[in-house]
Amino acid sequence: MDIAKKLRIKNDVVTLVGAGGKTSLMFSIAKELRLKKVLVTTTTKIYYPLDAQYDYYYNYVEFPFKKMKGITVMGNGINDENKIIGLEEEKIKTIREYFDIVLIEGDGSRGLPIKAPEKHEPVIPSSSSIVIGVIGIDSLYKTINQQNIFRLERFCTITGSKIGDLLDEYKIAKLIISKEGLFKGAPDDSRKIVVINKVDDEEKKALAKKIFDLVQYEFAISSVKFGIFEKWR
Repeated sequence: MDIAKKLRIKNDVVTLVGAGGKTSLMFSIAKELRLKKVLVTTTTKIYYPLDAQYDYYYNYVEFPFKKMKGITVMGNGINDENKIIGLEEEKIKTIREYFDIVLIEGDGSRGLPIKAPEKHEPVIPSSSSIVIGVIGIDSLYKTINQQNIFRLERFCTITGSKIGDLLDEYKIAKLIISKEGLFKGAPDDSRKIVVINKVDDEEKKALAKKIFDLVQYEFAISSVKFGIFEKWR
């Protein structure tokens, strides 16, 4: 699956936010672009990748400041949970010239299919030319509770929901369009793409399109584009 081509990723700084497969998507894009010089990093924390997912790993202070083809993963060290500690925006700016594409994970979701950003997140560098907001279609029609939604209280506030309600298309659409929602903190001039994940049959594809139609037509938001994917590896 040529995700990078479908999302028109070229020489961009791409920040991924949301839930439902961000890290997997980020490394899938990196794999497709492996013949270029690709940086994978985070402004928060991500688990250290599998050997097959990268070519080089550097702590920022050890980076040789030279151009290398392949996937370079970089952070400010590794913590006791085997997570890479994220880079500050100024460090990303400093090393940007050594890479064709920069892929950044901008927040966490604890493996849940949908989330709302807390007030301190996401952390999106101002240089981001593309911001990808990820949502798992498997969140749809689930009960609004801690087991299904990360940052539950913020989600309820942003979408006007109550705990115990059903998570429907309208609530997902509200999360997408709210200034405090999925694209909170995204640069005004960045290209914003909602990626709906786990759309593995025609019924789910129709549901994903319904969310798209709500955003585009009922809420009249044309600046947000959509990508619908079955899965990525």
